Amino acid sequence: MTRKQLRNRSTKAPASQPQGWSRELASQAATTAAAVVVIVGGAGAALALPEGMVVTGGQLQLSQPDPSSLVITQGTARAAADFASFNIGASERVQIRQPDASSALLGRITNGNITEIHGRLDANGRVVLVNPAGILVGPTGVINTAAFTATTLQADPTAFLHNGLLTLKHSGSADSGATVINQGTIAVADGGYAALLAPNVVNQGQIRAKLGSVQLASGTAASLDVSGDGLLSVALSPGVAGSITHGGTIAASHVRISAGDAAALVSGTVDLGGLIEASNGAQLLGTQPASIAITSAGHINLAGKLDVSSSAPGASGGVITVQAPQIRVKAGAQLDARGDGGGGQILVGGSWQNSQPSLGQALSTTVESGAVLDASATNRGKGGTVVAWSDLGHPTGVTSVAGTLRAEGGRNGGDGGRIETSGRLLRVDGIKVSTQAPMGRNGLWLLDPTNVTITAGGSTGGSLTSALNEPGVTNINTTDIEGAINAGNDVTVLASGTITQSAALAFEVTGSGQAPTLTLDNTSGSKQAITLAAITDSTSATGSGVQLVAKSKGGAITADGAISVKGAITLDNTVDTTTDLSSGITVNG
Repeated sequence: MTRKQLRNRSTKAPASQPQGWSRELASQAATTAAAVVVIVGGAGAALALPEGMVVTGGQLQLSQPDPSSLVITQGTARAAADFASFNIGASERVQIRQPDASSALLGRITNGNITEIHGRLDANGRVVLVNPAGILVGPTGVINTAAFTATTLQADPTAFLHNGLLTLKHSGSADSGATVINQGTIAVADGGYAALLAPNVVNQGQIRAKLGSVQLASGTAASLDVSGDGLLSVALSPGVAGSITHGGTIAASHVRISAGDAAALVSGTVDLGGLIEASNGAQLLGTQPASIAITSAGHINLAGKLDVSSSAPGASGGVITVQAPQIRVKAGAQLDARGDGGGGQILVGGSWQNSQPSLGQALSTTVESGAVLDASATNRGKGGTVVAWSDLGHPTGVTSVAGTLRAEGGRNGGDGGRIETSGRLLRVDGIKVSTQAPMGRNGLWLLDPTNVTITAGGSTGGSLTSALNEPGVTNINTTDIEGAINAGNDVTVLASGTITQSAALAFEVTGSGQAPTLTLDNTSGSKQAITLAAITDSTSATGSGVQLVAKSKGGAITADGAISVKGAITLDNTVDTTTDLSSGITVNG
């Protein structure tokens, strides 16, 4: 029997797939990317080309120039077909010839076995492959199309064929562990999109979409705008533990990674290593800045590099947003939003003072020592914004930051940016912050817990349990505040409860012309006390010195130690209360 005859037998499965193999692959791939390598090594040698095509809409024709090639010619703007199998061996090629780049083909694979692509798939238009059993692009696989989608969700071609949205749904009989895996190369045309959608998604290879978008989505329902820029919405059903694992390379203008809705009560895990790079959209597209958006209904673990930086003259860095109940930025991770003309935004766990309520708030945000978040201007421009946040209103909200956070002004001009570390319970032991501006005004580091003690011991104890013990006190080490002030950063401690300085602060600003301000502000609460201990300022640099501001709404401001700073001292009670200054205050300058 010839291969052409085999192709028309819809019941024939590739000889290289033993019974149950696809389910085993999907299950192990969802658990660990390393397991995928072991299972698929050497696969594809005996695969046949796509077989058993049945046209369900539009016009499609098959031709076979040689035993290792298959050509699918599409005669209408949209077309759909069911395939008994859709596999491409390492030495094989499938070419889809379409009317133009906006044309779209929907291919559904129905034999219950995983689709394997180890050779080439080329198309001048848009291609959607649907296989509920799973889809694998092997290490030698190459996909080159105008736009590409691989999914394990079921698709109804009716609306698609009438130029409508493609609705994707999880079948009750389908495997909830179904996986889309890329170990090869997926490249789409300039301005196109690449989307991988399944309960579990693994990318160990390369995905390129210059001027376009890449979307990895763990979901059980979605809407796909085939004529636009890809996925419009993604949902993950309750009880389905979706996952996304990335250890390869993604390059696009906009990258969206989503494991369920961050506000939903379902589980999703995102583990990101490797490199995700979004080239500056303002430079290339003239519209939106480059962006990387990561969302999960469960956990996000960042260990690789997220890069929205730009070296183009005058261009600002892009935007990185990370939303999930549980977020961990691991040691060695790099989040880069630097820009020649200004820093971008890095928003982890929330936005600046929750100014963007549409961004989901984390319950736990951790930035480990050795992680770097940088939204600096590199040439001439203002530093950007870096936020590490967890929900201030949630009884278990915890933010722990020990990494390096930068929002520096440009070396040839521009003010420093702003850095915020906030959470109902906050740990910043060992943190390194910089909003320095060599040619401008330094920026701000904002800390916003509930109740604060500035202590020589530092280290807010415990974990979530500590936050449950009302009122919950955050300990901030004096050395962390001293280090930031001495480098010229303004430091503001906001609290809705008490602010207590239990250990002396000793400042010595190192740069000339720097007058950083330490602000202690609990005006968001009512009649909450501020207690000060000794504060000294040994700054000798020309034009430099520390300024002190303490503001309370109806609470007592008490100085239990001598306060001597080079700059101004402001003690502000907005309601008539007791202000007890039992020790002397000296203002020099």
